[in-house]
Amino acid sequence: VPQGALPICVVASGQLAHPGKYTLRGDTTLTEAIAMAGGFTDKSKHSQVLLFRRLSAQWSESKVINVKKMLNAKNLGEDPFLKPGDMFVVPQNTFSKISRFLPSAAVSTYVNPTQF
Repeated sequence: VPQGALPICVVASGQLAHPGKYTLRGDTTLTEAIAMAGGFTDKSKHSQVLLFRRLSAQWSESKVINVKKMLNAKNLGEDPFLKPGDMFVVPQNTFSKISRFLPSAAVSTYVNPTQF
């Protein structure tokens, strides 16, 4: 960051290895910031990353970004550059939300001892 310039800070939240506040040193895209935050966890919903950007003191915009599709298509042309004050949230995927409620027989093999 040049002397006298304000640092560019963004907030990374949700299902990331290291969520938190990050100071950016230059132009940084969303996927680069996700990598800086340690990448996705096994509970991440890659297809619905939320980007929040403040437009004024009263207004913010939000955008859903399908990072999974962008990376699978190897098309980073739609990868947005982050701006000061941006926040992105990686939500939890559906399976990780319900997996703790599944009976153990549903996630493992059941052996009936009377069959032998």
